[in-house]
Amino acid sequence: MPLKATLESGWWLGVAPVDSGAVGVPETPDPAWLEELFGWLRIPSVSADPAHAGDVRRAGEWLLEFVRAAGGDAEILTTETTPLVIGDLPVSSGADGAPTVLLYGHFDVQPPAPLDLWESEPFEP
Repeated sequence: MPLKATLESGWWLGVAPVDSGAVGVPETPDPAWLEELFGWLRIPSVSADPAHAGDVRRAGEWLLEFVRAAGGDAEILTTETTPLVIGDLPVSSGADGAPTVLLYGHFDVQPPAPLDLWESEPFEP
């Protein structure tokens, strides 16, 4: 199912919300949801290569829109190096009284060289 339907069904990134009553996660993610995520993975956001600065920004914008589509708030901050996405995403209906969990990750990647060692295209999941 696409992102919007995935979020509306209570599943986000393959994890059931705390108040959903679900015990586990689906064995196989929905192909449409995976294809949406693969769109992000296909962005060659190589921050070490100035030629990909626009791709790094585009990956950040993808993440920004993902958080917003999930019902959260997010913004992109411009830094001296790469953009930074900061967001807040409530994951349960009682989020106001719930503890805060901080997640950190990055959306820029390392250069894929040497290409001859790859078994598939580096930005094709």
